[in-house]
Amino acid sequence: MYLNLLLRLKKIHNLVEFRQGDFDPFGPNDPTPSQRKRKPPRFEFLGAIGLLLGIFGVLGFLIFQAVLFINYIAG
Repeated sequence: MYLNLLLRLKKIHNLVEFRQGDFDPFGPNDPTPSQRKRKPPRFEFLGAIGLLLGIFGVLGFLIFQAVLFINYIAG
């Protein structure tokens, strides 16, 4: 009676162990050549250039407005 129950339990246990080995949550150790991880593009440099151009644009606009204002007053 108990032997039959133990044999069934052992079968279920072996199936559970087998299923746990199927899935690797961390993925394969070495990726295949078609699945290489690509580095994300780096836009920090372009962002810094854009920030500088924006600052110079604002300064240039303010200087231009100041020159127009001085010419308006002087003229």
